[in-house]
Amino acid sequence: ARVSGTVRVTFSMIDSGPSDLLAGDQNSRDETFTLEVFSSNFEPIFVGPDPPVFEIAQSLSAKQHEIVFATDVSPGSLDESLSQQVTFEVTVVDPGPLLFTAEPVIDTSGVGRFTLAPTGPGDARITIMLRDNGGVEDGGKDRTEQRPFTIRVVHVNLAPSFSLPQPDAIAVEGGGLTHIAGFASDIVKGDESEVNQ
Repeated sequence: ARVSGTVRVTFSMIDSGPSDLLAGDQNSRDETFTLEVFSSNFEPIFVGPDPPVFEIAQSLSAKQHEIVFATDVSPGSLDESLSQQVTFEVTVVDPGPLLFTAEPVIDTSGVGRFTLAPTGPGDARITIMLRDNGGVEDGGKDRTEQRPFTIRVVHVNLAPSFSLPQPDAIAVEGGGLTHIAGFASDIVKGDESEVNQ
């Protein structure tokens, strides 16, 4: 734990010579000085993944994702955890081909949430910094260095889709083979990247 305050210290010296009325005194006079101890803010800490890459599956619709970006989040020393608050600051350095409809936000527990627009595979580079409210007086540190992270969207084979006619198709009993033009419509293989399937 950190400590602070003022301490008065008194000291003297003793030599190895004799001490009597003729030989003199082996003791020096007392000297006093004041020692002041200042408390400074410790740098906040958190543990990120190794390697710092998060992979998520491609989606055809905008979807909110929830990822644990950091664990063991602390403002610094044990006593600081009782009095200080921390916040994560996230910067999107390069979104790449990805489009955030809601950029990443990380709560104090290290859980991040963001929403990606429907998009193809690709990487987005972000940086994360943890800051506390302890200040920087007397050489204190109130933030970590910016750490790089990558959000990677990977391609997955998406299910095909189609539509059936409305109202329901009608076939006559005993009428033989029935052909219904346009029975299925809006046939989609998946997404634009799957046109050759």
